[in-house]
Amino acid sequence: MSYTKVHEMQALVEILEITKLDLHRLLIADHVPFDVSGKIAKERKTIADIEFLVHDIRVELALKDLKREYMQTYSLINIMNTLTV
Repeated sequence: MSYTKVHEMQALVEILEITKLDLHRLLIADHVPFDVSGKIAKERKTIADIEFLVHDIRVELALKDLKREYMQTYSLINIMNTLTV
């Protein structure tokens, strides 16, 4: 089964929400784990990495839409130019 970029982005957004929830739980925990600062730093890095991946996919999708729009406009202009006598 092949996944599209949209599916990949949706999955990353879901993972991002879970990671943010985990970070929130660490920040408000009554009984913090031994290495809480390390775990918080790890969660923040994970969030930053996932946000970067989501941004990258959004850029790819926007570029794909822009190329499609350009090609539609370009082909329409070519058709109009060939019809002009």
